[in-house]
Amino acid sequence: MRGRRGRRGDEPVSLDDAAVALVDAHPTLDAGTVTTLVHHSRDLLAAIDASHERLQQRAVDLAAARLDALDATVSPGVPRVLFLSTRNDGMSILAEALVRTSGAPVLVSSAGVRPVSTVLRSVADALAEVGVAHPGFPKPLTPEVLSRADVVVTMLCDAPALHDGQRIEAWDFEDPAGLGSGAVRTLRDRIGIRVDELLGRLGE
Repeated sequence: MRGRRGRRGDEPVSLDDAAVALVDAHPTLDAGTVTTLVHHSRDLLAAIDASHERLQQRAVDLAAARLDALDATVSPGVPRVLFLSTRNDGMSILAEALVRTSGAPVLVSSAGVRPVSTVLRSVADALAEVGVAHPGFPKPLTPEVLSRADVVVTMLCDAPALHDGQRIEAWDFEDPAGLGSGAVRTLRDRIGIRVDELLGRLGE
């Protein structure tokens, strides 16, 4: 996604500096809107875990995703898939990561209706085994990302209100919380099969 800025060394991320970079990355969007959205993203994540050591960087990453959804010039015509679960710490993270590693021409995101602070360790370990070193972090569902999704996949959570032209699918897998490492590997592989089927349909 355009506009993302990583952390340099151990320096804290400045939201104001990040907002300037994101304004440059999204010249079609109002600068005030960009700045407000960056700080709002921090507020959303602070409500989940105000003391997280990477709160500022996470806020920038969340804001970048929201701005990419708002900006109609970003990847027009490319299918967008949103995986939605309750906590966004397990199933939806697995699905998002597997789509990203597939190399398919798809823009993918995940979110939670009640997100937590960290991805389940068992899920992070299962993804590391297939080459995903950084599975991302739990994110709140935001209206920008939801409205731009072509397909919304719910995973053991209620379906949101959709816009015209959006499709929804319900994938009912086991919640990985409390499962052993072997069961989480099996879950990863089952979700991988469903991901491949979904990508195949998007390509038709």
